[in-house]
Amino acid sequence: METLTDSPHVPWDIIINILSRLPAKSLIRFRCVCKSWQTLISDPTFIDTHYNQTRANNKGCVLMRRPYGGGDFSLLCDETFVEHTRLELPFDNSPFERRLVVEGYCDGLICFSSVGGFPRCKGNIYLWNPAVRKLKTLPSPLLPCGDFSLPYLTFCFLPHRNDYRVIKFSGAFPPNVKIYSLRTNSRKEIPNVVPCKIYAFRTDSVLNGVVHWVAAFVKEDKGYESILSFDMVNEVFEEIKLPECCRGEHLGYSVMVLKESLSLFVGFQEEEDGRVDIWVMKEYGVAESWSKQFTLSWCVNYFCPLGFMKNGEVVLRYKGDDENKLVSCDPRVQQGKELGMYGIPNSVDVFTYCLETLVLLNEGN
Repeated sequence: METLTDSPHVPWDIIINILSRLPAKSLIRFRCVCKSWQTLISDPTFIDTHYNQTRANNKGCVLMRRPYGGGDFSLLCDETFVEHTRLELPFDNSPFERRLVVEGYCDGLICFSSVGGFPRCKGNIYLWNPAVRKLKTLPSPLLPCGDFSLPYLTFCFLPHRNDYRVIKFSGAFPPNVKIYSLRTNSRKEIPNVVPCKIYAFRTDSVLNGVVHWVAAFVKEDKGYESILSFDMVNEVFEEIKLPECCRGEHLGYSVMVLKESLSLFVGFQEEEDGRVDIWVMKEYGVAESWSKQFTLSWCVNYFCPLGFMKNGEVVLRYKGDDENKLVSCDPRVQQGKELGMYGIPNSVDVFTYCLETLVLLNEGN
């Protein structure tokens, strides 16, 4: 049988260009066209090319977890919050496997862990590509049994290494840090960790391959709060000072990324009302470059920023009268609106969702 590479009508490089622009689900079907297409679509170089095309034409979505223990994930439009796709989980209906926590999303892959009761570290960690229906279970020692400190997990992509990484940072003092590499399918422990204790965390705080947490430090028998950063490429820890005026009484910190800059959310309680200040670091690593950009003022007893949407609005979960409410707010004009959804911890996550890539096509289950 003649393969399509022998066709005198369409040059092979044009075929590659056309295929690289198609949805991943279509490419999965097209592997059955001929052997040359099957080989091409499964080739790591083509997978990278398709990834770059998909990212350039990415449409933002919101990844939503249904109520705790309630089943599948949903994708919502990031402007209307209307559900347009439901992602069926690749598990059976057992309560253990369906009680999941989203640990992060990055370029077509969702990282989540299963919660089998306390301690959380008895669960598994998974990487899942819904577009190609591939699931990879990470080595279980990344979350060993017997580690009773609540671990923090971060998932990110390192373009310098063309590698996805999962980092586990235990809640112990001093912490234990382990890194998993998808490219090498290996894990290792990081020595010489800065003595501190993480207590505020957002997966979105990965900037240019550097992970950020808000943590409590001790120096000369005095406690203080600061940002701990970890360079995933050079495997180096650093400390970034918080804005001077933000230290003291507050509801909590959350460190995130806003338009390729490190940002800091600080919540305050002021009598019956509260506010959330949003700071941006103009020059990375320079504490003096912190600049307060916005202040969100409303009655807020508890807040948790979930993420930024592509239009610049921020989604917050805050405690209303008796329940947690989800609010979308445009900090530039001080306008917010309730989204008509109610969230509990681990029920809703906000990520810019690049729906269809071929990552994990050649591995996983």
